[in-house]
Amino acid sequence: MNNWQETSLGEVADFENGKAHEQCIHDDGDYIVVNSKFIASEGKEYKRSNKNLSPLEKDTIVMVMSDIPNGKALAKCFFIDQTGKYTLNQRICSLKSKEGVDSRFLYYVLNRHSYYLQFDSGVGQTNLRKDEVLDCPVPLPPLPEQKRIAEILGTWDRGIDVVRLIRYKYSQYLKNIRKKIFFYDRTYAVQRLGDLVVLNYGKSPKEIVSDDGKYPIIGTGGSSGKAKAPLCRSAGVVIGRKGTIDKPQFLTQPFWAIDTTYYVEESPNYDLLWIYHLFYSLNLKQYNESSGVPSLNRETIYDLDVHVPDIKIQKSIGLMLDEIEQSTILIKTLTEKLQNQKQGLMQKLLTGKIRVKV
Repeated sequence: MNNWQETSLGEVADFENGKAHEQCIHDDGDYIVVNSKFIASEGKEYKRSNKNLSPLEKDTIVMVMSDIPNGKALAKCFFIDQTGKYTLNQRICSLKSKEGVDSRFLYYVLNRHSYYLQFDSGVGQTNLRKDEVLDCPVPLPPLPEQKRIAEILGTWDRGIDVVRLIRYKYSQYLKNIRKKIFFYDRTYAVQRLGDLVVLNYGKSPKEIVSDDGKYPIIGTGGSSGKAKAPLCRSAGVVIGRKGTIDKPQFLTQPFWAIDTTYYVEESPNYDLLWIYHLFYSLNLKQYNESSGVPSLNRETIYDLDVHVPDIKIQKSIGLMLDEIEQSTILIKTLTEKLQNQKQGLMQKLLTGKIRVKV
């Protein structure tokens, strides 16, 4: 890497720590508190403060210094875009680049840097010290190249943000159209849900787990192995009985449902895709009956009244909603591919394996 310098963060940026804001939190406060949740959510979740105890200037990098074992927030960074809007909380540091260093370039270098992640033992809380933060190695090309690299990666970020926004709009559209179909359309006969479907209990897969099995074992979080025999011998819908209770799953083949789930089998009395989207529209989390691990009682679900169209209309609705849902899944896959491509490019740009023209 001709004309690149190998330096450390302490040589290229000024460090400041944040301050506690517990006594200043106010819903109508003028300042956004930059804490770990704010940074981890990329600015979407935040609290406000009525005092700016630790002001932040535009083009400052902020970084999480403390996290739980194997957490996803340690060393995650956020780029401050406006002066006078944010106040820095404790256990978050601010980093202001020195002359000759582009702040955006430095942000891309530092964000979740592997140097910081090695301090996470996977056992106890990780708390980075100031000297540990500042000892991070920083490869530094000439300033024009720094700016060009930051510009390229910023273009990728903006493109990924556009795709994420499209996915969000599709997801909201799906949510709204489900609500309109299943709650606002009163043209169909009302039926007790328990008179329409049977929520079968899942069972422990202990006796049928097999590396050579051809039937997926389905829990509340998705597939968790293979079974040598199915519990449900048709396509089906799985919902959580304990744990994740608000994420129905549609299975197109026979499967085994574990004992923390319920499952619905195919029937000539209803369209299975319609049933799947019906369960999604019910917002099942609101029927949680446990103060600890979320739990769903099937008798509660059975007692719900739903509007049930004839089977032909159910099929049309199911196919329409499925088409929209598949579009959101496709966009999610595209987002992940773009993120992976950007990550690969970034690693090469930030180490000089790919040089840019300036």
